[in-house]
Amino acid sequence: MADDHIMVRVGKVPGQIKEIALNGGRTVADALDGAEIDDDGEIRVNGEPAALETGLRQGDTVLLLHKVKGA
Repeated sequence: MADDHIMVRVGKVPGQIKEIALNGGRTVADALDGAEIDDDGEIRVNGEPAALETGLRQGDTVLLLHKVKGA
């Protein structure tokens, strides 16, 4: 039986990016939980806007960008 995990990179900007394995759930929320990162920020997957329920694939990069406050 093949191993069904995927590897994704997850991080907060500014900050460090971690590579984690996801087994089972493969959403942005699962990746943030696995990397122990809260969801307070703008979510991007491979540079594109995303939501917590966005599905992930092998090699995706999930970044949480610091919220910019307007004037």
